Amino acid sequence: MTSAHRDSVERITKMFSTGDTSTAAAVFAPNYLDHQGLGEPVKGPGAFEDVVAAARRSYDELAVRIVDAVAEGDKIAVRLRWNGRRGGKEVVRETIDLLRLENGKVVEHWGSRLWTSEESASGAPPQG
Repeated sequence: MTSAHRDSVERITKMFSTGDTSTAAAVFAPNYLDHQGLGEPVKGPGAFEDVVAAARRSYDELAVRIVDAVAEGDKIAVRLRWNGRRGGKEVVRETIDLLRLENGKVVEHWGSRLWTSEESASGAPPQG
């Protein structure tokens, strides 16, 4: 895995965890496209900043960390764990995200939510 791959993901998780999106233009290319966008596609660093702001409004004490990461060529696949609080209750979510980089900047994203503690009566992640 190249340092650019890992650095990009670490900077993205930091933006979600802190709410500080001042590095978005350095991480995302002007033509960035998020294929996962809810409703309209997310296009460009400014739209990514809006996604971070929405996530921070949805979760109190949001913290995002890298669980696994694998890179090949111009892509990196990561499994992320999201921890936060909603209505005073702890919420855990995992996602799988695929990012494509060009010239050291993220140009595309695809993502899938694996699970949230809100979807489990026990609050424990599924086994297997």
